[in-house]
Amino acid sequence: MKILFIVPFLLVTICHAEESLSKHLKSFSDAHGPGLVLMTMRDGRILRKEAFGYSDLSRKAKISVDSRFIMGSLSKQMTAMAILLLEKSGKIKPDDLAIKYVKNLPEYANSITIQHLLHHQGGLPPYDEWCQSHKGKIGNTEILDFLRTQKENKFKPGTRFSYSNSGYVVLAEIIRSASGMSYTEFMQKNIFDPLGMKKTFIITRETEPAFQKQMHSYTSWPVLAVDDFHACNYKQGPGSIVSNLDDYAKWMTAIENNTLLDDEWTQKMFTPAKLENGEATPYADGWFVSTVHDQRLFDHTGAWLSFRSYVGYLPEKKTWVALFSNYGGLDPQGLGEELLHDASK
Repeated sequence: MKILFIVPFLLVTICHAEESLSKHLKSFSDAHGPGLVLMTMRDGRILRKEAFGYSDLSRKAKISVDSRFIMGSLSKQMTAMAILLLEKSGKIKPDDLAIKYVKNLPEYANSITIQHLLHHQGGLPPYDEWCQSHKGKIGNTEILDFLRTQKENKFKPGTRFSYSNSGYVVLAEIIRSASGMSYTEFMQKNIFDPLGMKKTFIITRETEPAFQKQMHSYTSWPVLAVDDFHACNYKQGPGSIVSNLDDYAKWMTAIENNTLLDDEWTQKMFTPAKLENGEATPYADGWFVSTVHDQRLFDHTGAWLSFRSYVGYLPEKKTWVALFSNYGGLDPQGLGEELLHDASK
């Protein structure tokens, strides 16, 4: 029996087969706490799309299937897609050095390539603890300035896999430099608009206030405190995209149908990277790659503030699940994998 999350008066588990997922998810809503939205798709058809819980506990505002959530690290998929689009257009090459596009990086970054950054092999110093020392909100400019003050890498680029938000901040700057557009403009013009993702946007100083009037995230029970502030709320590349189920369905469908990239490039996107010694890693271009029940699984989790998210894709069964929550106590991967298994039967 696997405990997935706990909120007041609620214990949600995945246990006996006769106890349906729907029953457990309904109990989540009955608890009158923060909640989630979920969607499963198979063969291009939506099997279920549901919403549970509250977006604002003080106002008793309910979450709907149209509610928008911060995606957290699911944003990395779209950042990686932007890099692939630039590569396909000939504006960048995977073996290009980061210093070609990002000026004044320290000497330790001289051998880091775009491919290293995309696959979490760059070894850049993390900015997370430094970020938390700030009282005001900062973004990529300040994070890049921080990286310029650091004296050394964590390891030689290409020799280890180590998940890195810093690398994806640098990728966002590469997107800006190579395209001549801001990260926000490039994503809007080349991904959101072509796919009709009209409800999707990037958190900035301008967009954040309106979003926070519609949705709060909440820390784990029993505190359930509003969790809306982090100094690095305006970082771009690793996790600043906001979306909803309908828009995310367009993203999933575009990947399956090769809308933005042809099949050859899509297969490249899902191919796990290797280290310089030939050792395989679990990460492709913005996606983790694994095997579940003899099936390839491409997936990712997201966490920012107390927002939690998960996307999983079984390509052989053309089955998807997307899950977004505003409750920090949720294990999105645990629940997401159960939903994916249920949808693929």
